[in-house]
Amino acid sequence: MPVSAGLFPSPQAYAWVEVEPGRRPDGTVWARLSGDFDIDAVPVLKAALAEGGDGLVLDVSAVTFADCSFLNALLDIRPRPVLAGTLPPLLARLFELTGVTAVFTHAPPSWHPAVPLPFRPADPSPHQGP
Repeated sequence: MPVSAGLFPSPQAYAWVEVEPGRRPDGTVWARLSGDFDIDAVPVLKAALAEGGDGLVLDVSAVTFADCSFLNALLDIRPRPVLAGTLPPLLARLFELTGVTAVFTHAPPSWHPAVPLPFRPADPSPHQGP
């Protein structure tokens, strides 16, 4: 298995990486990213996806904050993962500002995991107001 399966919370519990066990029949490995990915949470992302390979699909629809450390972590993954789910406006803007929109393959929003991953809402984000 190329990616460690399970739930990987950041130490501050503002971000999670949920990885499905094993590969799907189509050869993909799915991971759902949720919460705030800043410099403190990116090591969790890197650890969970350290041995990624062909067929890595990241559902980014529940990402609520991302900075350049998150973008760099995505750019370091080889081969590039497919991004699934609705691209949050903050990620669309980050990709546009940095000129990397065309670097990633974006699956259509209707392309969802056959078996949805559970969602674990993060604690109140330090990046959001009260």
